[in-house]
Amino acid sequence: MITISTDSVARCVTAGPRPSCVLEPPPQPVEPAPATTVEAASHAGLVTPPVVIALLTATALDPAAVVEQRDTTVAGRHASCVAVRNLGDAPASAFDACVTSDGALGSFTGVVDGRSMETALSSYREGVDGAAFELPSGAAVQDRRHGT
Repeated sequence: MITISTDSVARCVTAGPRPSCVLEPPPQPVEPAPATTVEAASHAGLVTPPVVIALLTATALDPAAVVEQRDTTVAGRHASCVAVRNLGDAPASAFDACVTSDGALGSFTGVVDGRSMETALSSYREGVDGAAFELPSGAAVQDRRHGT
């Protein structure tokens, strides 16, 4: 479990007899999520928005990249999609991604750094359920937010 909020970055391992979590300082508003957080998510098979943003940026800068654009609906929201092929110097040479009009990652399919990744938004709500950011019940917590 990885959650990023204005209060902290929480990385929790829920397998085993007792969940354990590490709390780290949150990224600053102008900074992307820390590389360790993005890397941990990627190793767990989760493609994160910073990874997709980096791939889309690489696509925009690569004149040899082949891009097909289409519009669709994802989780009831309008989404703009791209199918990218022949991407040169990037962690993925080909991928498909959709971003909703609200700016949410709607879907992603591709191989990133040798790992097959696929995600799709299945529902969308305007508000966030606060319980989504709660640590697992009974978790052992190591708080590194204040240098401890």
